[in-house]
Amino acid sequence: MWWLSRQSVCGRRLSPHGRCRGVTLIELLVVIGIIGFLIALLIPAVQAAREEARRSQCNNNLKQIGLGLQTYADIHKSFPYDALWGQHPDKPTFGVAGNTEQLTYHYPWTVAILPQFM
Repeated sequence: MWWLSRQSVCGRRLSPHGRCRGVTLIELLVVIGIIGFLIALLIPAVQAAREEARRSQCNNNLKQIGLGLQTYADIHKSFPYDALWGQHPDKPTFGVAGNTEQLTYHYPWTVAILPQFM
């Protein structure tokens, strides 16, 4: 039982100089392998959580659009047109001299429901 007398407080055998030996290369590689394995198990869970967050955000956006359409229909007693056309009051059409037509503008239906978003 001579080896028991050569153990230190660190629980390892002492070097010939009476100091604790450091971590061996094999122990370091095993720890790195375990950490890599745990990270490899964690990556799919993180990706699934990100995908679920994207899905819930998309559902929320669709819900907001639906609520905006319903609110618009309640206020105006009809759903918005697919496009809003009109004449711009301040800007004349550029072109032939003497042309007095106004520039027309076009807004999609999404602009009509913007005031209903909170």
